[in-house]
Amino acid sequence: YYDLTFSGAADTWILDANLDVNNNLTISNGTLDVKSGSDYQVNVGNNFSASGGTFTARSGTVVFDATDTGNTITDGGNNWYNVTLNGSGGGWSFADSTVIGNDLVVTAGTLSGTSDITVSGGDVTGNGTINLTGGTFLLDGTGSFGGTTDWTFYNLTFGDGSGATTTTKTSTNVITTSNNFAIAAAQILDATDDTWNVGNNFTNSGTFTSN
Repeated sequence: YYDLTFSGAADTWILDANLDVNNNLTISNGTLDVKSGSDYQVNVGNNFSASGGTFTARSGTVVFDATDTGNTITDGGNNWYNVTLNGSGGGWSFADSTVIGNDLVVTAGTLSGTSDITVSGGDVTGNGTINLTGGTFLLDGTGSFGGTTDWTFYNLTFGDGSGATTTTKTSTNVITTSNNFAIAAAQILDATDDTWNVGNNFTNSGTFTSN
């Protein structure tokens, strides 16, 4: 499709195949539900908006593959499962606070913005750019964190304070937190041998392994 809009107020559409939208995907009413038990992929070329409807991701992956900047992602309070940013020269920002239930991959392009972002599956990886100038980026779960392009956050927190999980810094990029950097209780951060720049406060209620 080029543009695709779902607008039936009481309707539910079950996604039973991969979906490729070259431009904008809009859920203005009703529900777009990735079929239960599937891992279908939804590709979005530019903007995504579910501000008036419901998107049920289940175990699906949404790939944003724009090659231009200024694209917005508005989830309207709907959670994601996997999110991949994969467009050379592309740029995206979340227009509202968002929760990614599994992993975030920034393969190419730039993630910017000021909204809160929570990633619960443990992995934030890829060689694209993260440049967040506001909000709190929270990574929970056991997994890998890093790429080859330097990343900047405003507030960066590892762990939600419950459950013993470990984040391991991978690859070679420099991590900069322009405001506060925190490690929550029960969380382990293995920083390996890379550089971490902290703009304001550092709070460690868990375990910091500096290597």
